[in-house]
Amino acid sequence: MPHQATPSSPVPRENTGPCRARGFPIGIVPCRQPLPGRYVSVPNNIMAVPMAEPFEVLLADGISRLNGRAGEWLVDYGDGSLGIVSEDVFAATYDITD
Repeated sequence: MPHQATPSSPVPRENTGPCRARGFPIGIVPCRQPLPGRYVSVPNNIMAVPMAEPFEVLLADGISRLNGRAGEWLVDYGDGSLGIVSEDVFAATYDITD
């Protein structure tokens, strides 16, 4: 039986920069002007569950599904979207916060 995914509310963020005037709603942070240079990713708080066996998740639309393998992580990005991240990518990308 697939797990039922439910969307979460996005974390509100203040819109700043040149895209604010374009009418993006509060809570949506658009990309700034594309410029060459060094970048740092924006830290995101996520919920993640390591999966011990193959799994399937039924998404909120009731139709779409994600399929994962044992050892992968099911990630809830907090904006209503889910993803599957491999064990090695998860270890290199995320640190536990609590």
